[in-house]
Amino acid sequence: MPYPSGHFDLVTAFSVFTHLGANWADWLLEIRRVLAAGGWFVVTFLDESCSMVLSSVPYAADEVAMTVFGFAEPGMPYVNVLHSPWWLREHWGRAFEFERLIPGGTSDPGGPLIPGVQGVAVLRPGTATLTPDDLWLEAPGERRYAAARRHQLEVLRAEGERLKAFVAQSADERSSRRRMSGRWRRRA
Repeated sequence: MPYPSGHFDLVTAFSVFTHLGANWADWLLEIRRVLAAGGWFVVTFLDESCSMVLSSVPYAADEVAMTVFGFAEPGMPYVNVLHSPWWLREHWGRAFEFERLIPGGTSDPGGPLIPGVQGVAVLRPGTATLTPDDLWLEAPGERRYAAARRHQLEVLRAEGERLKAFVAQSADERSSRRRMSGRWRRRA
């Protein structure tokens, strides 16, 4: 960004990292660069509450990690990204200190989950020298990554099934329109 290092006391990213599947680490480090020491970064994320609305695959916090989907969703110009709290703390926590991590869809502790409401993280910039690859690295010995890969595959499989159904329905509709068009021409 065209700002000097330490330029801002506050950076917000509402519904931004919820759609960054590939270059999230670059952006996270750039935001940290432009934040003043002691500044605040307030960012939203998609978790269980949004998963209930966006995915047919059940959300399990220990299995989600960072799940990217929506590549083939007709009419959707961007992907969706689910995050689990442990993954955010592990990966984003390398660049930032977590002040608060508020789950999505919660109004009161122990209250009902409200579908479709994003979670919020309140962060302060850390000081470690990092590269984007440092943020991507899996923590050694962390068993949840294997479950996360299985979850990602299940989400992509479900997405593929939805896409196949969409294509089949579209083909049926085109075929029906052709048949109807031919009937009108014969009558004329």
